[in-house]
Amino acid sequence: MRKIYLKLLIASVSSISLLLILKLSKDSKLFMPSEYKQIKSSINNLSKYNDLGKRILKFTIVPSSYAKWSAKDFNICEKDCHYMSRLNPFKKNKEFKLNEFLRQDYLWGIPTAIASPTGTISISQSTFHFYKNKIGFLECDLAHEISHIINNHTYKVSAKGIQEVNKSKEEIKNITMKYRRELEIEADLHAMKMLFNSGINPKACIDNLRFHAHVSGHVHKTEKESTHHGLEERINKLKKFEATDKINSKTNQFRRYQAIWKYDRDKNVLMYIPK
Repeated sequence: MRKIYLKLLIASVSSISLLLILKLSKDSKLFMPSEYKQIKSSINNLSKYNDLGKRILKFTIVPSSYAKWSAKDFNICEKDCHYMSRLNPFKKNKEFKLNEFLRQDYLWGIPTAIASPTGTISISQSTFHFYKNKIGFLECDLAHEISHIINNHTYKVSAKGIQEVNKSKEEIKNITMKYRRELEIEADLHAMKMLFNSGINPKACIDNLRFHAHVSGHVHKTEKESTHHGLEERINKLKKFEATDKINSKTNQFRRYQAIWKYDRDKNVLMYIPK
């Protein structure tokens, strides 16, 4: 009888150990998708000479910004399809249509990166095959989005609208959109400084803008409702960095800002947690 109990105990311990091993391997940074490994490497490089803030940064890989429109073509949703650009592309679904939708988005999607004031930064999965052998492109996108977060740009745009009293809704909208475009340039310049401090040619940010226009097949000019300046106007503003700010932006000594990494496969997120 004691032998039976002992075998059962060994079996239960083995089962628990196996479950623990599976859990640890599932969330292990060693076994996470290569895209997350690229993000981790890029952020480690940026954090050597740049303060990335005190908040937790959550990186999640998602479909491209085109997903919310292409989902309608697949008859997956009819309206309010924004959530389609937040799906987990690494998760296999029971529905063939949804898997096919994600496969096609990977092939046809464009490089995209979006920041939320919550500290979440989403990067489209298609970004990574576009950026293969493109030095500094991913770092520039990440630095730009981090700049939005640590400088509270979303909050500042909202506060700007509240401060404008005795003006019509149209006037307030024009003022806030203009201010939003200015903050985009601020994030651009901040990103270029971060790259320069990390030993990466900041011109990568300019090359990336033109590359993005080429692969998306779209060039826009600055309009009243534009969230960003037009391509050439934006590039011209960034070119001034090389002549002015770059000279004095280099950090004098090496300093790695301490942080830990945590990966969660189920939640599809890689977290950068400052100590």
